[in-house]
Amino acid sequence: DATEVCDDVDNNCDSAIDEGVTTTFYADTDGDSYGDALSSTDDCSAPSGYVSDNTDCDDTNGSVNPAASELCDGLDNDCDASTTEDGLASFLDSSGVSSDVTSIFSGDVSLSSDGTYTLCDGTWTVNLDIDADITIESAGGAAVTTLDGSAVGSVLDIGDGYSVSVSGFTIADGSADAGSLFGYTDMGGGIYCGEGSTLTLTDSALTDNTASLGGGLAGVDCDIEVVDSTF
Repeated sequence: DATEVCDDVDNNCDSAIDEGVTTTFYADTDGDSYGDALSSTDDCSAPSGYVSDNTDCDDTNGSVNPAASELCDGLDNDCDASTTEDGLASFLDSSGVSSDVTSIFSGDVSLSSDGTYTLCDGTWTVNLDIDADITIESAGGAAVTTLDGSAVGSVLDIGDGYSVSVSGFTIADGSADAGSLFGYTDMGGGIYCGEGSTLTLTDSALTDNTASLGGGLAGVDCDIEVVDSTF
């Protein structure tokens, strides 16, 4: 006649232990406090590595869960398929840590940390001053991602001695404000590449950029490779 309670004892003598009074817990393999609905166990209290939540959409990645912010990285970071990545920018540093950098990609932008910048679909009105070894890539390609210099400076101004890779952008409306050669003091409206640097430009289109020398692209002692791009 006893009432069954969750205590690992057959309280009501029916040969079943804790029937109907256990709680379902879900595996939290990545340790982010959000569990996997497809991996569960019933118990009186949460076993080690299990939680009561079941809303994680990727239990192998601790940065992916319903509380995470969406990043421009091709992942459903916030476990909400309706959230768009358009207009977002992310940075993957040299140690492999991702962060959202959307707020800095407007106007004059100084990039001084090594790593990879990924920009999702949209028009970014920026003049990038690059003093680091970086990759800057668009998620959707040149047809949907534009770097617009707003006619106030070079769209990308690469300093001296850096390795830079640029991929998948329309680079437009740059007005050169960098460089000096043969008396010219404004070079590379779209991209200026400084002395001793290397630049790889891939799958991009440079249009409506102006300069005294090298409207689309100019470099002084810069090793430049252009692949599948138009001017």
